[in-house]
Amino acid sequence: MNALPIPQSYSPWSGLAGNTVTPFDSSCPCHAAVQSSRDLIAVAVRSTEAAIERAATAIAQSRDISWQGHAATLFRMRLDSVAREAAALSDEIDATIRISLSAGAP
Repeated sequence: MNALPIPQSYSPWSGLAGNTVTPFDSSCPCHAAVQSSRDLIAVAVRSTEAAIERAATAIAQSRDISWQGHAATLFRMRLDSVAREAAALSDEIDATIRISLSAGAP
């Protein structure tokens, strides 16, 4: 007599390996985790964009300061550097949003 167990067949629409959650089941906890992550990203984006806007305003206002000399030149160079970093951060924000919307569910 053959003592090997007979494998059970799985429907492609049943849960994976006997899991009770199917890939297309809207109750999958992954969907909630993805949405929670997107919500956290949205909060961070709003906060960061507000900070970038405040920095841009401060940089623009500081350009009107009447100041000459080596320190003034270094100050303006540093402001230009900060403005470039803020622009790069803004680009990274856009990329992060695109990634968060392209992965996961709902």
